[in-house]
Amino acid sequence: MAFLRKEIKKSGTYLSICESYRDDAGRVQRRVMRQLGNANDYTSESLERIGRQ
Repeated sequence: MAFLRKEIKKSGTYLSICESYRDDAGRVQRRVMRQLGNANDYTSESLERIGRQ
């Protein structure tokens, strides 16, 4: 299942699309599918469109 992840750093807030999966040992891991960049570059409408795709 894919989800939007928000990372807060000193240089700003960044967004990425991640998915959860289980590794060979059965532990839950996250895989980054795409880095979206700075959160300030997106409007709420564009983020809703990304979420629907």
